[in-house]
Amino acid sequence: MSLAIPSGPAPTAARRQRPGVLPGFGISMGYAVLYLSLLVLVLVLVLVLVPLAALPIKSLELGWAGF
Repeated sequence: MSLAIPSGPAPTAARRQRPGVLPGFGISMGYAVLYLSLLVLVLVLVLVLVPLAALPIKSLELGWAGF
């Protein structure tokens, strides 16, 4: 019994790439995700880091008598 080795590349089914229903959807989705991510980043900076940075400043204004 011998094994037959086919010569040449294996046959593949030709797939036609259909155009998307919404042209430009990929770039629009990427832009929207980037915009919303930057918006969340700015909100985190403003709502979390600014008050945390104010804590040492306020404590330095009080001095030892404030403690």
